[in-house]
Amino acid sequence: MANLTGKTIYLSYPSLVGIGTSGTAGVNGTLQPLTDGLGIEIPIEVSTTSIHITATTLDAVSYSVDGYGLVIDNAGNWVGPTAGIAGTSGSSGSSGTSGSSGTSGIGTSGTAGSSGSSGTSGSSGTSGVGVSGTSGSSGSSGTSGSSGQAGTSGSSGTSGSSGNGTSGSSGTSGSSGTNGQSNSFFSYQSRTNTQSGDPGNGNIIWDDSVQQNATSISVSELETGNINVDLFLSNLTVGSTITIQDKTNHVNYQTWTITSTSDQTTFWRYGVTLNTSTHSFSNGNNVLLIVVSTPSGTSGSSGTSGSSGAAGSPGTSGTSGSSGATGSPGTSGSSGTSGSSGQAGTSGSSGTSGSNPIRITPVTLGTSGWVYSTSSAYYQYAYASTSVGTSTVVDFTPNTTSGFAAQVARVQPQIVTTAGTATLYSQYPPQADIVGEVVITTVQ
Repeated sequence: MANLTGKTIYLSYPSLVGIGTSGTAGVNGTLQPLTDGLGIEIPIEVSTTSIHITATTLDAVSYSVDGYGLVIDNAGNWVGPTAGIAGTSGSSGSSGTSGSSGTSGIGTSGTAGSSGSSGTSGSSGTSGVGVSGTSGSSGSSGTSGSSGQAGTSGSSGTSGSSGNGTSGSSGTSGSSGTNGQSNSFFSYQSRTNTQSGDPGNGNIIWDDSVQQNATSISVSELETGNINVDLFLSNLTVGSTITIQDKTNHVNYQTWTITSTSDQTTFWRYGVTLNTSTHSFSNGNNVLLIVVSTPSGTSGSSGTSGSSGAAGSPGTSGTSGSSGATGSPGTSGSSGTSGSSGQAGTSGSSGTSGSNPIRITPVTLGTSGWVYSTSSAYYQYAYASTSVGTSTVVDFTPNTTSGFAAQVARVQPQIVTTAGTATLYSQYPPQADIVGEVVITTVQ
């Protein structure tokens, strides 16, 4: 007999089919490949319950399975039963757990199960926080209100009876009052990219790129709000003073004196000389054109003398009285008939004297004293003085230093008096103390 020690079956029988990768495993419940006697895997897996063909391609041959007949035709199509043999149900697990699945039959996959019901809607998200929009641009300034009606003239005082005496000499003329301050100002933009021609609506230009060297300034007849102010610009005459000020910073300004005027239809050109400058304006700056003062007109000619009044009728002769004191010699009258001497008449009572105005200077109107009144829609300042009464007229004149602050705040000329108090009015709160003179005049 031949020696078989160390010999294996496949060395003698390479075509022998085995189970498992080693060819020596027995069939069990797990799919395992079939192998030949050389250990090469065949593309078929088997277990005690199923067969699995792992080949990627199939020849056009048919396949039959015991108990089922033909299952794959020559074209490679499955023609076997559509459902496999159901495996036996596993025993029920404890606490309702499912039993193990039965062995799979050979058949096509079952149809997909119906879709599950929709889940409940998620809770609403929290509201987003929106960013606030930017503020709208400021509206244009409203037009100035019309001036109030002038008060009625006070009734004339009764004349005292005429005394005999010579007329007093004429008094010397009083000194001229200070120039009044203007409340007129208009909104414009500075334009520096041109020095000649029409400045364009709402613009001011200088005829020199160095503004302080300018000899003329051109001003559009339309403000930045397209308001036509040609009538106001036409009232500026030679000698008028104007100020061009930064609209947001009052310390930046230029003050000019007008030397000539020229109407160019859509704008005015003014010849100017510089008085003061603290700032040079850039292109597109928002500025105010302020009319500071205009020159006073010349005095009117004297009026003609009024005609003499008619002579009074002669008085009746009175009884003789004691001689009066010798009067100053009168002019000789025409000779009349001699009559009995009449009693000297009593002297007429003197007329009441007009009170001299009371001047108080300096008077400071502090910024903290201005209080806004909802009833008048103005800022009010209550000036207290025992000299003020219901029969007095009070005037306030700011000095040259405070004139600009009073003008920008639009301090009103009307002053209301009550016993012990004079109330001043301003359209805007003054940004600096206003110093000036108070004049109190009693009306008889």
